[in-house]
Amino acid sequence: MRLPRLAIENHQFTNIFIILLVISGTVSFFTMPRSEDPQVAPAASSIVIIYPGANPTDMEELVIDPLEEALNELEDIKEMSSTAEDGLGIIAIQFLTGSDPDKKYADVLQKVNSTRHKLPQEILSLETTKWTVTDVQILQVALVSESAEYRTLEKEAKQLKKSFERSPGVKRVALWAYPQQEVRVSLDMEKIAQFRIPLDQILPNF
Repeated sequence: MRLPRLAIENHQFTNIFIILLVISGTVSFFTMPRSEDPQVAPAASSIVIIYPGANPTDMEELVIDPLEEALNELEDIKEMSSTAEDGLGIIAIQFLTGSDPDKKYADVLQKVNSTRHKLPQEILSLETTKWTVTDVQILQVALVSESAEYRTLEKEAKQLKKSFERSPGVKRVALWAYPQQEVRVSLDMEKIAQFRIPLDQILPNF
């Protein structure tokens, strides 16, 4: 009862204190940062596997099942789904709201890396991506072909990317899930010996 009595006996001070609180709250409301598109990082990840020549059954049995078995050991899993196609497998894992996105992403990476030795050596690419929400609207477009080479799909994807970038209102366009092109160079040792070219003059150029 002491506090209410002090507030009543010093009503002028009490009124001033309340007015200051109201003014402070009003100023904070109108000056607080606002964003139509707040930066949100959900606790979720995607694993994309490129395995040339594998049919959906092989992709599921040899790649997706071992990865899902390892990922199931993680805690706070809300949902996990997978897709298996010819040469392509995708696993999406989402954790409960309130989970630390960075920690869960590190856990997913650890499980994927620990399972890598159990997967086929012929896998061309295995990428783990952390989910982010940075755009108000997101559009995903996939190019799929049963006969086209990855080089052809990459060329078409880059042309499609340029078309999207010229569209009004598009903030960012990203390409992913295609393998990086590599060039293999074979040396003819007989020709090198014939022309007396030292190897140390050739190797530094690669």
